[in-house]
Amino acid sequence: MPKSSGDTALLQQPLSVVLVHVASALRFLFGRRLAVPVAPIVLQSDATEEPVTDRDVPDARASTLAGKRVLICEDEGISQMQLRRALLRAGMVVTGTAPNGQVAVALALQDRPDLILMDIRMPVMDGIEASKRIMGEFKTCIVMLTAFSDEEYEQKAREAGARGYIVKPVTGESLVPQLEKVWEDYRNEAANRKD
Repeated sequence: MPKSSGDTALLQQPLSVVLVHVASALRFLFGRRLAVPVAPIVLQSDATEEPVTDRDVPDARASTLAGKRVLICEDEGISQMQLRRALLRAGMVVTGTAPNGQVAVALALQDRPDLILMDIRMPVMDGIEASKRIMGEFKTCIVMLTAFSDEEYEQKAREAGARGYIVKPVTGESLVPQLEKVWEDYRNEAANRKD
């Protein structure tokens, strides 16, 4: 049977992304959370690795986020792919994907993205701790993307330096406007501090 382009797409991904997909499939099959082993020294930016398909071409609507560099920190492989597609369609450059907080910190410090989408509950190191460590090194716009809508998590996220808090599930149509609003507020506040 001939292979389709979809059959080889996973093989073209960095090892860390492949491991996340495998872990997601195992979780689906066995119904439990599995830790994804990722060697911290094997860190690689995704910015130029994945070919852009016609489905990922930016929408005709001009986004204020177009050209902004973003890091996706999410331990669920399916969610990573959905976020990546929505951000690419908004014209953003995805610098990398991190399946846990430890890798998120390393990639953030390596690539210094404009914006970071950070899940709160991830293996190895959670998003709150990862945000604290990143913000301790350089200031950037971190947006928490989580299934937890209670005020305690939101307060901890803000104390860690998060600029926004978006509750999942989200669609590309709802995510991008929320990110645009958070980015605009972040830029305005940064401009006011300089004045």
